[in-house]
Amino acid sequence: MSELGQALAQGINERDSIRANQTSPSTIHNYFVFGRYRIKVSKSYFKSESRTVGTAFILGHSTNGVLGTSGAGGNDNVLGEATMGSWTEIETDNSSEPVTNLTTLEVAKWLNSESADNPTHIAIGTGSTAYDKSNDDMVSEVQTRIEGTMDYGTSKTVQIQGHFNDLSQSGITEVGIFTASSSGTLYYRKVVSSINMALTSQYRFTIKFVLSDASGGDSKVVDEGLNEIRDWMGGSSGTAPTYAEWNDSTTTPASNQTAADWDAGGSNEDRNIFNNQSRVDNIVIFKTTLPAADLGSVSITKSGTFNDSSNGNLFGQMKYGAIDKSTLFQVYEEDRYIITNT
Repeated sequence: MSELGQALAQGINERDSIRANQTSPSTIHNYFVFGRYRIKVSKSYFKSESRTVGTAFILGHSTNGVLGTSGAGGNDNVLGEATMGSWTEIETDNSSEPVTNLTTLEVAKWLNSESADNPTHIAIGTGSTAYDKSNDDMVSEVQTRIEGTMDYGTSKTVQIQGHFNDLSQSGITEVGIFTASSSGTLYYRKVVSSINMALTSQYRFTIKFVLSDASGGDSKVVDEGLNEIRDWMGGSSGTAPTYAEWNDSTTTPASNQTAADWDAGGSNEDRNIFNNQSRVDNIVIFKTTLPAADLGSVSITKSGTFNDSSNGNLFGQMKYGAIDKSTLFQVYEEDRYIITNT
């Protein structure tokens, strides 16, 4: 009880001290705002397929790559008269699974404007050890990796697809997504039913990754920001956040809000570049100051992070109890983005 009493007394003394300092007309005081955002990265879809090459001409193929042979160009060895089978499903998995821990680090690097690697290549192997998010490589990789075709036309979703050709390889039981043709970072590994690859067929693999907000409460990573990450993951040019903004809007944060409408209902706003940004593993920290001279006599209720000094794309936003701003107070804000796979 004595310790509790001492703690309460100390709290009261600190409160009275703060009140005394706040009434000093010549002192600039601080409000501290802490934002906490979570971005989840998952595998959402996997599909394996095969098709027979028939008599189609396939450049470089061991049996269908030379015109005039029985395996290429159709009956008369004429291009355009060849036949190839349709894709037939081998296995489909629509379940959500975590990407690797290494993937969360790559996304965090990008968010912090560091050099980061997006997925580009598909590997196959004969390992059957169960997948775990701590995996950093294939169990038993075989054959040469292929470069996948990227598709990022669906909101918050990145697809990589590619097919293996001209292989005679039995017992394929694992498929992996990497950032390079050799070595590189493993984004995801899938253990599959055994596939016996034959020279007479092609084998196609399709993997989709999805980005989602897992922040909770009145904090929200919006679709517009998630799609910037998607664009980068898909091999395009997304732009990471570099600014924070404050306003007096009272609208509740929603995933479909953008830089153009997130401040609806408000009439005052101010945007400043980050003072500092850093990364600790999969956590990115942005620090920004709203100077005492800005937004004086405004009740600040929301703040957000953006990738441009004006307009741009909104990443995260949060709503909180009104801060009655005056020229005696500056706002120090620290926003933490946690990249997770669970």
